[in-house]
Amino acid sequence: MKKHRIKSTLFLLATIGLLTLSCKPKKATASTPAPAQTPSTVAANEKPKTTGKVSHEFAATGCGTVVIVQNPNGGDPQILIPSPQLGAFDVEGQQISFHYRPLKMKNPAGCMKGFPAELTDITKQ
Repeated sequence: MKKHRIKSTLFLLATIGLLTLSCKPKKATASTPAPAQTPSTVAANEKPKTTGKVSHEFAATGCGTVVIVQNPNGGDPQILIPSPQLGAFDVEGQQISFHYRPLKMKNPAGCMKGFPAELTDITKQ
């Protein structure tokens, strides 16, 4: 009875071993290089820019400059706290287009609304 159990266990382990060895991923063969990106393909892959208005409406609380992005669906606007500051684009009421990404950092003192964001590729409207 013990011999039968040992043989069954060995057979099971051998089967699992063979299955494991046969499930290896295939090695990559020589791949063809990716085509070079032309300006037209780069533009097609690029996300559209966001449009917003530079505002100092929260300056009294110590927040400084914010960019207000209107919600196209008529909801509450999105308030971005630019980090670093906007430089030459920091003009009250200035409409700007930009790409942004939210930053994982605390809001500056006095900024109760909005969230910090890095604005790139900024242009005047």
